[in-house]
Amino acid sequence: MEKEGDTSNEEAAILVVKRFMEVWRRANGNVDALDSAFEEIEAETTAILRANLKRDVRACFGFLPETAAQRIDQAGRKELDAWAQCGNDAATLSALFGQGAAPGLT
Repeated sequence: MEKEGDTSNEEAAILVVKRFMEVWRRANGNVDALDSAFEEIEAETTAILRANLKRDVRACFGFLPETAAQRIDQAGRKELDAWAQCGNDAATLSALFGQGAAPGLT
């Protein structure tokens, strides 16, 4: 994987498709192997989503407070997806992540 924040959404999608095709060929119809591989792919795409969200917050707000970075690192996939969806519309870090994301800042 590239450095944090270096994978564009398009590049991430290409990586996922390539990974899926690799897994599909390797599994050769073995359902257990596919289940395990899909869990790996989910973990990889979640890591990419976290990195991209951090990059986007830095680009939008000019910084990423440690508390917000920790929230991103600890969040589940549904929460990450929700933040990624509303990220462009949020006027403040608190609007995006909720109170406490950036103590003393709005």
